Amino acid sequence: MSELIETLKRTQKEIVDRNHPGWGNAVLWAIDKIDQLEARNAELEAVIERLADNDRIAREFHDMYEWLAPNYGYNTRHETREYDSLSPNGRLMLETCDKVVCEYARKALEE
Repeated sequence: MSELIETLKRTQKEIVDRNHPGWGNAVLWAIDKIDQLEARNAELEAVIERLADNDRIAREFHDMYEWLAPNYGYNTRHETREYDSLSPNGRLMLETCDKVVCEYARKALEE
């Protein structure tokens, strides 16, 4: 998108040079909107990355929990033995991982 912004900036300068400042303002508005979209896109990419990490963590936690449970004489429920991020149990695991990861991140930032 930065290529588009550069093109818009050149266009804006040409418009102002030709003494059409109103059109130049429209181009500035477009540049501002593109900047906002790029910032929002970066935020969304970070959220998607975090969700993917949390799903990976939840899956690993689930698999390790299932593997260790028999060592402690515990039998897990048959219907939750396979990790399913869309099931109530899977959504709970994802939310738990999100809270734990966010808390660790918050504490790390405070140090």
